[in-house]
Amino acid sequence: QKLAIYLSPSSNLPWVVLATLLNISNTLFDPTELDLVEAPIGGPDWAIAVVGLATVIAAFLALTRVDVVYVIITVWALSGIWRNQQPDTDAPWGAEGVSANLELMTIICMAALGAAALTGVVALITIMVRRGSSGERKDSDADRGTGAPVLA
Repeated sequence: QKLAIYLSPSSNLPWVVLATLLNISNTLFDPTELDLVEAPIGGPDWAIAVVGLATVIAAFLALTRVDVVYVIITVWALSGIWRNQQPDTDAPWGAEGVSANLELMTIICMAALGAAALTGVVALITIMVRRGSSGERKDSDADRGTGAPVLA
């Protein structure tokens, strides 16, 4: 039962975070109202910033809460962004909407999230081994009623 309670937010929250970030972008930028050649919001650089922010949030949760499910779902979403940046993509914007920098950023972020998740799991195992050998439980490491381990 604890697992079901834990997995539900962890598997839905990444989609909510990414959708919120993207909807903020869509709300702030309407290309039909502006005659900008290089838009500050809505362009490839903005997309790179959104991918970076989503990665920072996921890495934070991986390192402090060992929320591997959150990281997996975020990597899945980033892989969709990466796939749409392929030159042979069937995306509606065609080849002119492809950004090599965004493609590279998603690859780097997916690798960083993998490393963050692995680091979080290793830290959790280390804490569990130390707890098992000493037989004590520190309040700072308690689950605080959420069912998820706390490392921070």
